[in-house]
Amino acid sequence: MSSLSFRRLMWSRNFWIVLVLASLPLGLAVMFCVGLMATMGYPAQLPRGDGNFRRFVELVFDAGYLSLGVIFAGVAFGSSAIREEQDDQTLHYFFLQPAARWIILLGKFTAFLAFTYPVFLVSLLLVRVLVLAPFGIEGFREHLISGSELMRFAREAIALAVGLIAYSMLFLALSSIIKNNVYALFIYGWEVSSHFLPDALKSFSLGWHLREIVGSRQEAGVVEVLAVGPSMLQVVLVLSLTPVICGGVAALIFSRRQCLYGTN
Repeated sequence: MSSLSFRRLMWSRNFWIVLVLASLPLGLAVMFCVGLMATMGYPAQLPRGDGNFRRFVELVFDAGYLSLGVIFAGVAFGSSAIREEQDDQTLHYFFLQPAARWIILLGKFTAFLAFTYPVFLVSLLLVRVLVLAPFGIEGFREHLISGSELMRFAREAIALAVGLIAYSMLFLALSSIIKNNVYALFIYGWEVSSHFLPDALKSFSLGWHLREIVGSRQEAGVVEVLAVGPSMLQVVLVLSLTPVICGGVAALIFSRRQCLYGTN
């Protein structure tokens, strides 16, 4: 089931959406690289202990991946996993497979994750390479292969995987209930604006918990009344229960779905 879904994913609309989302942070890194070499020449001098590299990488990761990439990748999967088969009138081929309905959903999700996650991971690594390119070999030795940066990269890789799983399952469940995708804009606005909300409201944001994995939680917003981050237990519970519950809801609705083309 996963192999069939993976073949259908290649060159589909989601294929291009994922590539574009993974390319946006690379565009920021390219502009940073070109601008730095234009002003400082090559190789530029990287002051020891300079935090500009890390701050820029953290900004790109937060804005390009957590606040954009994983959310819209989840929207792309959730809104098209079943609806695309319905529109193409190919859903009955999946229903004819000797497999339970939930296995069909799991196969499509596995195929999507098997493609999307490596693409985002390569993009994340290339961002670091591009940002350090103006500093030559010394810059790579100082930051890219240092122990702290390797640990940071590992935490970001985990956050990417968990974010893709959580958002994909969330939007899959919502698309099974709500036919209009306008809900995606509301959730995106909520996730982005969570920086400025009190911690009590941030608890309803997946992005807030994902940032705790990376360790780059934002400073208190202008209307924030508490500056205490979530406990690791809360992070584990939220980020594990969300995909399980949402996946269960989507599977339950899908198990009762009828294959009627041209109707609702």
